Amino acid sequence: MVFYRNNTEIYGYETKRLNEQVKRNITKFPDDFMFELTNDEVYMHDSRYNY
Repeated sequence: MVFYRNNTEIYGYETKRLNEQVKRNITKFPDDFMFELTNDEVYMHDSRYNY
């Protein structure tokens, strides 16, 4: 699982830019390339791992 905190380090650009590229080139990415968590899911993950 990759979160926005890792995008700059892994891909070399911000989450916003990655999202733009996926939206512009959606057919080039597999269906399960990315997904969006709900606020509750983010909270549960963050509280579990103390980010």
